[in-house]
Amino acid sequence: MPKFIKNRVESIDERFDKTCYEKVDSLNKSCFDKDLIKNAKIVIVGTLTPSNGMGFGYYYTSERNRVYKLIDYCFETEENGLAKLKQELKANPQDKTTLDKIKKYLSNHKLVFIDVIDQAVRKKGSSLDDDIIKYTLDKKSFEYCNNDQKFVCTSKNAMLCLEQIQNFENVVVCPQDRFRCKKEEWKKEISFK
Repeated sequence: MPKFIKNRVESIDERFDKTCYEKVDSLNKSCFDKDLIKNAKIVIVGTLTPSNGMGFGYYYTSERNRVYKLIDYCFETEENGLAKLKQELKANPQDKTTLDKIKKYLSNHKLVFIDVIDQAVRKKGSSLDDDIIKYTLDKKSFEYCNNDQKFVCTSKNAMLCLEQIQNFENVVVCPQDRFRCKKEEWKKEISFK
């Protein structure tokens, strides 16, 4: 079992070294859209958005993240899809119309993003799950999900946390990091035709 999975707590207190660690809230709080969740056929599940992606206000927008490119590949929208919208969002993070376009794209393709972690204490500036010293699960965001949906977890850690929230029937792991990612696997798993 991964080290960080054992660090689950019921609530985050303020007893941690603030010179090395920071308290991080999930984007689920600001990006939550129950209609998007209810209408999705595919729920893409991550652990927790890295600090360098939170400044752009939406999931998977950190520089190194590949999820948008993978989704574009799956739906053959490389020319004018999520990756292009991600670049627009980075150029103008305050532009809410770009966020609306991202949500519309996801809605049109019956996709939604949800993080399994609600709050965490993580090493400052890190995006690694192994640098999380304690966390709470976000059970509330998954209340609108159902067993008719497929859950595509972006890591084994995300899947293990999801299992602690609820045992959904159709759960797969499709890593999105550059070392283990397989484009064809993603295409197979997020296809619902």
